[in-house]
Amino acid sequence: MKIPGLTRVDWREDPKLWVPVAWAAGVAWPGVVLTLLIFPPSARGGGFVSDWRFTALIEAAVGMALALYLLARERQREQTPRTRLGVVIRFLVYGTVFSVGAQVLLALIVAPFAPPPGAGFFQTVGSIKTTLWFFVFALPGSVAVGFSYALWAGIMAALIAFAPRPLSLKPRPTVFETFDVPAPPTPPAPAPEPTPPAPETELEKALRPEPL
Repeated sequence: MKIPGLTRVDWREDPKLWVPVAWAAGVAWPGVVLTLLIFPPSARGGGFVSDWRFTALIEAAVGMALALYLLARERQREQTPRTRLGVVIRFLVYGTVFSVGAQVLLALIVAPFAPPPGAGFFQTVGSIKTTLWFFVFALPGSVAVGFSYALWAGIMAALIAFAPRPLSLKPRPTVFETFDVPAPPTPPAPAPEPTPPAPETELEKALRPEPL
């Protein structure tokens, strides 16, 4: 049984077209888009300003672009991730870390403006403390939303921005074969020609015995 998501993938041609499509699909998480269509923001609830879904959309747009950039840089340097499952896992990690960082950054931005105008020192400290505690208690919910958003964005990026790598026509060696091609055998060297005998000298002729 083959586990889905482990097929080798590459950027889908043309990346300049499919990467923006994957970004748009990743930002359009149904958990936010459908609730906005079914339950649009109202003026009684604060409208567009205080609706957490618009904050989530803005964070998702920035986080999705950042995740795709980190993914492209990793692919360029290390040729990873090689599978769709690897793409989804990286988006889960990026999304969780980004959701925590965005919540902390938002708390630091909002807290100084929490005290009412003309508030004293202790009232100012109390308002800031209350605001920070609000964001601390909201952190688990933010992480849960960020994780779900990252899972959806990772699946969209893996399916849209990446395509299975085409099979190579060159046969690959099995585990029982060697990757080193043996060198062709060296032909044997030709045998040297016999050296002709040297001519007989006069002394050898004189000393040679006469045949009987």
